[in-house]
Amino acid sequence: MASFLTQREQELTCPICRDIFQCPVFLSCSHSVCKACLQRWWTAKPTKECPVCNTRSSQDEPPINLALKNLCETFLEERNHTSPICTRHGEKLLLFCLEDEQLACLVCRDSEKHAGHKFKPIDEAAQCLREEPLKSLRPLKRKMEDWEEKGKYNYECAAELIEEQAKLTERQIKKQFKKLRQFLDQEEEARISAVSEEKRQKSGTVIGMFEGLNREMTALSDTIRDVEADDVSFIQNYKATVERVHRRLPDPPSLPEGALIDMAKHLGNLTFKVWDKMKDIVSYTPIILDPNTAHSYLVLSDDLTSVHYDDWTHCGTIPDVPERFDLDEVVRASEGFSSGSHTWDVEVGDNPYWELGALEEPLRKRRHRAGRHWTLELERQSKSDAPGEAVSSGSEMDLRKYTAVYSPGESEKMDLGNATAVSSSGSETELSVDQKPRRIRVHLDWERGELSFSDSDSNAHLHTFTHTKFTGRVFPYIRCLFDDVPLKVLTRKVCVSLENHNTSQNIILTVQNRSKEFQEFQFDPITTTSHNCPVNAFK
Repeated sequence: MASFLTQREQELTCPICRDIFQCPVFLSCSHSVCKACLQRWWTAKPTKECPVCNTRSSQDEPPINLALKNLCETFLEERNHTSPICTRHGEKLLLFCLEDEQLACLVCRDSEKHAGHKFKPIDEAAQCLREEPLKSLRPLKRKMEDWEEKGKYNYECAAELIEEQAKLTERQIKKQFKKLRQFLDQEEEARISAVSEEKRQKSGTVIGMFEGLNREMTALSDTIRDVEADDVSFIQNYKATVERVHRRLPDPPSLPEGALIDMAKHLGNLTFKVWDKMKDIVSYTPIILDPNTAHSYLVLSDDLTSVHYDDWTHCGTIPDVPERFDLDEVVRASEGFSSGSHTWDVEVGDNPYWELGALEEPLRKRRHRAGRHWTLELERQSKSDAPGEAVSSGSEMDLRKYTAVYSPGESEKMDLGNATAVSSSGSETELSVDQKPRRIRVHLDWERGELSFSDSDSNAHLHTFTHTKFTGRVFPYIRCLFDDVPLKVLTRKVCVSLENHNTSQNIILTVQNRSKEFQEFQFDPITTTSHNCPVNAFK
């Protein structure tokens, strides 16, 4: 029986995939092949020929071999529902050998190989063997449910968000480039109009001079003609002709300086001049917020410079990614600093609950801030709380409490242990603020280990964290807890200038903040490399 089935399988096997036919087609040479296999075979070959005998097919779409298709389906159905066959004896496997832990047929039971062995029917053996795995099945089912509910849903949310982010990013890129193209088109039109206007003026000047020259030449030609005229005419016009002959004639007029188009003015450093003028439509933001790190209750603006609190917009639709803060309503900047001095201004306005500061790596652990962080925060209190700045809110008087907070982070707490419990708990300093700041300036000096906060409008100093030894990248971050007033990172004005030195000429790209302070970037015109110049920047 085993040899019969083997022979039958051979007859029902596709010569290409070596498996039971799937939707076989009948070729003109009488061979049959799976339809999908034939299509792949013909795609790889220059001619449509039989894969068995290489006979060229007369049909582009060979018909389905229905008889063979039915035989294959019947065979597969029988094989799936028929008891397995012993490969040694060709009998059905009905027993399970307890000593060898393998299936056996009735002939195997009586053979020398299984002499003295105990056997059980397959169903009884399966029931006994299934008891142990069933004990571990419940936690596996719970894990499966967890994967189904959380993991799969998280992946679906991630896929949807990736699609949404891609569309939003593309839309913003197109919007920005459209703005640049509009500027370039307008600038091109203005410069071409300037060339046309100069052409009109200077062409008019040259044409006027040419017409004047023609008049002089006509008068001179008349005088020459009168002198060379016949005797009667000459005598009749003698006096007038003599006067014209002896009249002092000017030299042929020459073109004045600047009569031609000033091509150097229009073409010289054209791209630099356009770039310089482009500063009016270009803004620079010192830090860009990373939406992938934002708490699900925070919503960022399209340009990633503003954030506000909204506990409904993204509720339940944000995938859980490693960089996202889940327990703190925090969003961090997309880039961290590991050297140099850096300054950014944040407009807080009338927002009564916020935190601004810097966070050191590691950034996130167990769904909240894990590394050291330095913060200036504002919270509104009732009149029964600690004294602070009184402000009016509706019919009540609230107190605004400004606090500078240092948190050492989990890693430092674990390293310090109980011996330095005071320092490991961080520090909190309540600040005395005379006038409510609406814009906060944060200045980081990585080498000196300082992080300072001040009022951006009045330059009033608020607080400085000193004697801090930064060990890793430091990321600016914002925490927003109030939905009516967004927190916005302020942009800066861009200026372009040219500096002459004894041996070189540098292009200076200057970024100006609200207090007329500058940060400069030098560009070498020869190497086109840039150099950050933080000297005296934002001090």
